[in-house]
Amino acid sequence: MKIKFIRSVLHKGEHQEQGTVVDLPDGEAKFFLVAGDAVESDEKEEKKPK
Repeated sequence: MKIKFIRSVLHKGEHQEQGTVVDLPDGEAKFFLVAGDAVESDEKEEKKPK
């Protein structure tokens, strides 16, 4: 399963329907998408045709 991390204003431990906020080593809170179709955090991925 590919995973996408996006910037989020939520605090660590908060939850939304789409996933869970996690605290990564870089010190920034990220939103952890649990959707199976999520893509890896890579700008090149966004340029691929669906």
